[in-house]
Amino acid sequence: MAGIRSEHGLKDQSNVTLVQFPERWQETQHFKFESADEFLDLACTQSSPWRGERVSRSNDPSLGTSTWEEAVALARTGWEEGRDRLIRALDIAVANATSPLTVEAYDYAGAYPDVPRYLGGDLDCMMDHLPDLRRVRPIVKVAINMTTEKSVSGAHITNWGAALVSWIDELEDSGIRVEVTWISCSQPFWLTDENQLAQVRGPRIAFSFRLKDADQPVEIDRLAFWLMHPAAQRRIQFAAKEQYPIEQWYRGLYGIPEWNEQLIRELLDFEGMLFMVGEGAKSIDDGVKMLRDKASAHISTLVGDDATHLRSGYL
Repeated sequence: MAGIRSEHGLKDQSNVTLVQFPERWQETQHFKFESADEFLDLACTQSSPWRGERVSRSNDPSLGTSTWEEAVALARTGWEEGRDRLIRALDIAVANATSPLTVEAYDYAGAYPDVPRYLGGDLDCMMDHLPDLRRVRPIVKVAINMTTEKSVSGAHITNWGAALVSWIDELEDSGIRVEVTWISCSQPFWLTDENQLAQVRGPRIAFSFRLKDADQPVEIDRLAFWLMHPAAQRRIQFAAKEQYPIEQWYRGLYGIPEWNEQLIRELLDFEGMLFMVGEGAKSIDDGVKMLRDKASAHISTLVGDDATHLRSGYL
């Protein structure tokens, strides 16, 4: 069984150097942050224990933005262009949009009559369907591992993320609350000759933070950046890695995605729905199909009979 150690996110280099990293690759270092802002604060630290190039700061547009500063601005204020793409994606699904949990209500006025009540002389014979505020809204817990291979295109990441954010937004509109945890988990890539001879491989590195609490409204611009924009992974996450003394194992390609679901669930102590970006999606529709296949059974189990109104649209 892989060893797992959890630490709180560290904000300055003086603390970073105190982290004791395991010598064997089977162990995992998990750094938990209270919020996206705390994670971003770490990534923005100017000093770094790395002696080589800090790829996060390079002017390489393949990282998702032309500059580091542009990525930070999007992380702080949200990705408006991503929101616009999402709105277009939602427009396609309007015909199949889900509806909120409702209850039949009787009154003197309403949308249509209840004929038996009317014939029986009841004054409150008019019916309407109103949101059922008395029922507890179920909560769906979602964790997303945003780590991808370098070969995965930014467009594929954005398509997959657009499908995911659309799905989250529709669940919320249908009366289901969604809790979202952002994670990035990777294995070490770089092996020096010296380390290879000693059979020493660096630690797995995992970052996590709560992107959306269940009782928070959906902030589309914010979700669009962290779940759709390649720079969230390829600049911000790279910059966070550059704050830890792991350069000998992670420089260059910054690691290999960890796709072991059991390990990640153990790491997070998580029993909800776990999604992996993997190779992304060729289109938003493809992303929707992948989400539907993975999520429908879980949602149906969670909400029981109330799931009938969710079996159209994205589910």
